[in-house]
Amino acid sequence: MKELAKDKKGCAAIQMLLDIQLARENVLAIVNSCFDNLISRIDVPKDVSGLTDSNNAVHGGYALPIGINPAIFVGKKPVAVVLGEERIYVKSWREVLTGVLERCCQDPLYHERLMALRGKVAGNFRFFLSDKPDGMSKAVMVANDLYVEAHHGSQAMMTMLVEKLLKPIGYNHSNISVEVR
Repeated sequence: MKELAKDKKGCAAIQMLLDIQLARENVLAIVNSCFDNLISRIDVPKDVSGLTDSNNAVHGGYALPIGINPAIFVGKKPVAVVLGEERIYVKSWREVLTGVLERCCQDPLYHERLMALRGKVAGNFRFFLSDKPDGMSKAVMVANDLYVEAHHGSQAMMTMLVEKLLKPIGYNHSNISVEVR
């Protein structure tokens, strides 16, 4: 009889811990959503001519981590991708996407993991990652037998990059940001 009472107390304690953890996750999701909403409301002037020097270094621009709410990228012009200490100058969101994936492919482990995702990550109407350009609107070759669909806007492209590619393969994207103006 004592063992049964002990088991019930143990189960109740475990259930309480699970309830507390779920409440914590819900509160964090609400807080993160509020901050994402605030960030997306920041009004950045679209006319920022004269803010870069002859080396395309950003003056008056700012860097955004690629893992933030991708809605913040809408209407922004990318200037460079910052991968740790390395800076890759870009002119479009397509170059941001391919620059990050090319860097990812330099590591054989992540290259292999990306290769395994070919034909498995679907966009709205076509695969986002494939072994051939057939069936893609704007296929860009990232590596031999690895093509990415670049016919998306900035928000969709960054969502697909982070949520459908980098996170599933376990690639640490915390030190990757995009300089925008």
